[in-house]
Amino acid sequence: LQTPPPRRKASSTGGSTPAPPPKAKLMAKYYEKLTTLFWVSENYLFHAFAWYKYYTLCREFNRGMTADEKTFQASAVLLSALCIPNLPDSSLSPG
Repeated sequence: LQTPPPRRKASSTGGSTPAPPPKAKLMAKYYEKLTTLFWVSENYLFHAFAWYKYYTLCREFNRGMTADEKTFQASAVLLSALCIPNLPDSSLSPG
């Protein structure tokens, strides 16, 4: 029986170029979807982070954003951060 030749790792293929980073518009859409997903799953910490990332991407790359859109998104970031529940005091004590 003959043994098959060893397989090459993806990183050792040589002349391949790394994949370009995703476009800002695609990433903004991704974080916009995550805001809904984390809200429905009641994961409020990640919901707030998704709103923050969505807002920063839109603010940086969407030059046509109106002042009302910026205000709405900034308010959503603030309100989502305020929705993060505090830990109960009993979880902070060691015993």
